[in-house]
Amino acid sequence: MYLIYESKALILESFGAREADKVFTLYTEEFGLIRARAQAVRKMESKLRPHLVDFSLIHVSLVRGKGSWRIVSARREKELPDFSDERGKAFVRATTLILRLVQGERKDQKLFSIICSAYSLLLENTVDPSAFEIGLVLKILHELGYVDPKDPFDGFLSNSEFSFETISHFAPFAHRAVAIVNASLRESQL
Repeated sequence: MYLIYESKALILESFGAREADKVFTLYTEEFGLIRARAQAVRKMESKLRPHLVDFSLIHVSLVRGKGSWRIVSARREKELPDFSDERGKAFVRATTLILRLVQGERKDQKLFSIICSAYSLLLENTVDPSAFEIGLVLKILHELGYVDPKDPFDGFLSNSEFSFETISHFAPFAHRAVAIVNASLRESQL
């Protein structure tokens, strides 16, 4: 008998495996970055299929087998934002950094909280897409240790909240953050 683990997760990517399976890269609240297989999820009659959509925030039940994870159930936590608008595209670009910068399973509650806050903000249509993307990338890089807090960003970076108010206060300084983000990415050599 296998132990079933429960966690919230963001689906970062997926690809087909075997005839009807799919492998998902998940950033989970409990385990960090993991890859998990869902069996027969590409079949039209699969009950998991509608819940396992790239960049959706889900509640997932997982089983750890010999060296791999398997998804046994999933349900969406929130409705899917519009990923075709500028904020949605910015979210996708920012969270794709996690695939490049996070190695292995490592629980990071603050980073997961930032991602969930940004996801919730996507459902509102009041935030500037440019400031949203730069702010989210800066927070991700800071949480992963690629950016030190610097004025005027120390208050923004130390706060795990990612809301309309924090982005509004950050927006006038966003152009200064671009140089820090670019330097951090360049120095990471990833």
